Amino acid sequence: MKKLLLTTLLMMVAAFQSFADGTGNTSSQNIRIDINSKGLRGTTIRRTPSQIDLNVYYDAETQTIEISYSGDADGEVYLYHNETLVDYDTEINTTFSLPSPTGVYRIEVTTDSWTADGYLEL
Repeated sequence: MKKLLLTTLLMMVAAFQSFADGTGNTSSQNIRIDINSKGLRGTTIRRTPSQIDLNVYYDAETQTIEISYSGDADGEVYLYHNETLVDYDTEINTTFSLPSPTGVYRIEVTTDSWTADGYLEL
């Protein structure tokens, strides 16, 4: 009986925790980023990059894209709107204000050892 009660209690705690996580800021969304390693020319070795802690979020309320990175690499970030460069920053950790509430935005992060691309369609 104690095991049943304990199991039920743990399931309820997990359910409340997942509900609490889902009630945060509903106007922001995560943007999928594809990361590619820069290799030597002519090499045919295809390796997945090591874990790169790069997060990109779009906030619909403030019309901004926030990029956060906790690694050691220095790089540059480019923001394109319908394939036209609209903003640029020399720091990976940055925030961009979007010039238009519609269109396709492309985020490009470039470092010496890897590049990352992501798309946001509004």
